[in-house]
Amino acid sequence: MLWSLSSPLFSAPDEPSHVTKAAGAARGQLIGPVRTGEGADDPCVRGVAAPPSGPVTCTHYRVPAIFLQGHQVPGCYNFDRTVTADCAPPYAGSKDEELVPSTAGNYPPLYYLVTGLPSLLSSSVVGVYLMRLMGSLLCVALLGLAVTSVSKLPDRVGAAIGVLLALSPMTLFVSSVVNPSGMEICAAVALWAGGLEALSVDGRARRWALVRTAIGAAALAAARPISPLWVVLIGVSLLLAARRHQLAAAARSQGAGLAALAIAAVTGAGAVWYLVAAPNAGSLGAGVPLSLSRVDILRASLSVSHHRAHQMIGWLGWLDTPVPTVTVAVWAAAVGLLVLAALVFGSWRQRLGIAWLAGLVVLVPPLIESQQAHRVGFFWQGRYLLPLAVGLPIVAGHIGLPALLRRVGAAGVVIRFTLVMAIAVGQVAAFAGTLERYSVRDGGSLFGRVVWSPPILSPAACVVLYAAALLALGWALRPLLTAPAPAPSAAVQARQRSGRPPL
Repeated sequence: MLWSLSSPLFSAPDEPSHVTKAAGAARGQLIGPVRTGEGADDPCVRGVAAPPSGPVTCTHYRVPAIFLQGHQVPGCYNFDRTVTADCAPPYAGSKDEELVPSTAGNYPPLYYLVTGLPSLLSSSVVGVYLMRLMGSLLCVALLGLAVTSVSKLPDRVGAAIGVLLALSPMTLFVSSVVNPSGMEICAAVALWAGGLEALSVDGRARRWALVRTAIGAAALAAARPISPLWVVLIGVSLLLAARRHQLAAAARSQGAGLAALAIAAVTGAGAVWYLVAAPNAGSLGAGVPLSLSRVDILRASLSVSHHRAHQMIGWLGWLDTPVPTVTVAVWAAAVGLLVLAALVFGSWRQRLGIAWLAGLVVLVPPLIESQQAHRVGFFWQGRYLLPLAVGLPIVAGHIGLPALLRRVGAAGVVIRFTLVMAIAVGQVAAFAGTLERYSVRDGGSLFGRVVWSPPILSPAACVVLYAAALLALGWALRPLLTAPAPAPSAAVQARQRSGRPPL
């Protein structure tokens, strides 16, 4: 919620388009008329996250005309991190309804039906901030499911730290604005955690785990047009990373078949919506020349994988505000440690699952872009991959970190404390750096003279409150982060003494 209130109005990718669609959905308009626009002054063109190289297709919704102004507000500073947010014109306009464009016409309606409700009360600045907070609360509910699932795991420390890493600055930022990527990522975190719980517990506890898993899958499948693909890939990845006896026990458990049927149904419904609403898809501009082969496109897309990884950690605003180097270093080192621990201490099947998931994170964007680039160009952003990528620290932490902590003995306390504190420092640095980008001109300080402030608190007060909120979060989660890892079973201890890998 601090991210929601401290980010300038419409300072997130495509937020004007998502606000417009949300307002239309709340008024019963799930699909509207389509029009193509071209030129820098066209509202369709201004509503995309990167300057397009050709015409843009928009769906139109009959909503208060003030929502058209949303495309104007960030125009003076988006795509240019040297310009602060004080240049933005006032968000004001008529409340009379007219057709307003959106590039999100083919997105599933669930997220918009929820976030659009405040627009029925107000279409002014207050209404837009309330829409942001509505989306934030939706993400909070999904993350609550994930934390509940992690708390039920036998080895919960590793998965808990994995969830903290899944909540990168990019995840928190996009969850705090009007953008369905937030719900998509948080639902994926709930699905990953719920799937691990369902594979790790027994009896009645597993039935509740299956319920949480199905809710996460349903919310994920209903988030964005591509989301049903993530449900399938996450399911396959969880099955590959599980031990054989876990799969057998889960398959025999009561309710497993019903949960699988429910997940298949919501995934199919998401795919059907995509097919039905495909004509309302907002195009992003001209594609690459036909002379460029798919192999060339694949190679070019692979060459920017490191940039996508940076975007998944934090490339905020309208893709114009990278998080500080310290934040990138913390996330790269922490995720690398969890993956390395999983590869060292996991079984061969678990190692295969981690390798499979890491391969998907690298290869899925180039494979999709190679199929679409001739039509829409190079379009992939790092946040698109986060629903899949957040599973890497969660699963790797669950597999490897408890074993690592058992091996190092008392030093495990230092490792846990260092990881948690480093994540907190990285989060505060990202939050403060983003506020500084919008509030302070070159050479200034958040604790000095600022040229733009959030609507309620000063930038400095926001940073202090953010640090306090992180401390409160760490205190609330300490039962998960400080719980000693359970001692290995007698069978595992015997295998360790013999030098054989764990079962």
